Amino acid sequence: MGKVRNVDVAKSLKFFGYSIQKDAAELVHKQLENVPASTHDDWIDNLVDSLQRQTLKSNILDFNDVKSALKDLQRAGGQVVQLPETEDSKRATQEEQREQDKKDSFFRVIDAFEVPRFIYDCEAEKYIKETQQPLMGGIDSKVQMFRERYNSVLVRTLRHRLFSAGHRKAQTAQFSLQKIEYLKVCTTKMKDIVVLGMLNQMKEGEWWIEDPSGAIIIDMKDATFHKGLFTESSMILVEGTYDNGVIYATAFGFPPPESAAVSRSYHSTTNFFGGERGTNIGSSERMQVLERDCENSVCFLSGIHLDDDKSFNRLVRLLEGFAISPPIAFVICGELLASPHMPDSYDVLSERLEKLGRKAVELNLRETHFVFIPSSSDPGLGDCLPRPSIPDSVIPQYVQQKLPNWTFSSNPSRITLFSQEIVVYRADIVAKLMRHAVRMPAGDLQEMSVKTILSQAHLSPLPQRLSPIYWAWDHALRLFPLPDVLVLADSYQEYNLTSSGVVCLNPSSFAKDGSFHVYYPNHRNVEVSKVPL
Repeated sequence: MGKVRNVDVAKSLKFFGYSIQKDAAELVHKQLENVPASTHDDWIDNLVDSLQRQTLKSNILDFNDVKSALKDLQRAGGQVVQLPETEDSKRATQEEQREQDKKDSFFRVIDAFEVPRFIYDCEAEKYIKETQQPLMGGIDSKVQMFRERYNSVLVRTLRHRLFSAGHRKAQTAQFSLQKIEYLKVCTTKMKDIVVLGMLNQMKEGEWWIEDPSGAIIIDMKDATFHKGLFTESSMILVEGTYDNGVIYATAFGFPPPESAAVSRSYHSTTNFFGGERGTNIGSSERMQVLERDCENSVCFLSGIHLDDDKSFNRLVRLLEGFAISPPIAFVICGELLASPHMPDSYDVLSERLEKLGRKAVELNLRETHFVFIPSSSDPGLGDCLPRPSIPDSVIPQYVQQKLPNWTFSSNPSRITLFSQEIVVYRADIVAKLMRHAVRMPAGDLQEMSVKTILSQAHLSPLPQRLSPIYWAWDHALRLFPLPDVLVLADSYQEYNLTSSGVVCLNPSSFAKDGSFHVYYPNHRNVEVSKVPL
């Protein structure tokens, strides 16, 4: 009977393109002994789903491949009995855990140019990790950038309950996505169609929707717009009637955002965020325990203007106020200078950074992390995203030698804080989205700007002429899965709100009124504060 079951396991897995080694097949057979015979097929299907979420070296499954898949299945609530542990495997697991603990730091800054690049493979229906490309990619990189962005939005849209086959309304045409190439060959009028694509302006005053299969003109004069800031180059859902080569839109909407929990259920512990870990930081039980026990905080500031005496003195008072009970980190976003284009701006910035560093040492803040994220006007390379960190030549020797916990990172930048993933982006994004919106929005601008960014799962859903991006590094601006915390450092008025499970905050301009935000990771709440004059 056992041999028959082993053969059945091999045949079942072969159907999905896998071969299995003998010891791995025996492991699956032992698990099946504890599963009712009537549910064997369903259990094998769940195992295959778990295997497809793993990063496998080949389609020949060994003992460790199956064991990892079973662990993943166990985490997802599947029926898995105690996995066998030999002395060698115990030692290997302990050694692996020690190595992982060395890589784990409760606070780590990840530069944008360290973010891994994942491409969605439509045939394999999974994300594949690709090698990084040169900074200045060729024209192919531009084409690939938009294709990758579209595929990423498409796959999570199709998983949404309104578009998945399991939903009762998804059986009707009005909730089925149509490709543009299909519409173009239709000679009859089609009502209640829904198209996903990028909004573009091919000619002055003429709007088109584009997907990888083609582009088609939109008549939007009678359309209603759902909540959000719709701009050129953003991914949109258009509902309407197709007739004679034109979509007469009745409604515009954004692709539905997908919470990180839902994304993780499809992609397991894959580390999309970056860092040295093989798995995402949220899967670390050690970090989760440390997070629960932590009562400390992280302080976020933006627009500090070190060359302005009033703003600098405010910052010093802020450090003095935290000296008794220092936070884990100060995350400081640009603009670092009020007058960045003066002939001596580099020297002024270097001098003020050294002065700030000496004050931090004086207040015994040497162990506190300071993270500096530049704005587009700060010293360094121009306005193209992702923007590299402030050049080493500007950072004074005193800071480099005496303050190892001072980090000068890119814009945007990523931070892992215990088991949480944080994205920090410095840009006046509300003003840009408002200025270039297709229709003047009505409602809460803060909420709409956050909804726009999360629905697009991208920090800069704007045309290249308005917000240039290094084509080969567009993935560093994507938000998939959505982070736990999103800091949109903007000169617009401060706000903090939660949307799609993401804590979104804007500390506003510190130089303007002394505003800053304090974030407590254990309770995931934000405290709004100000330093008075």
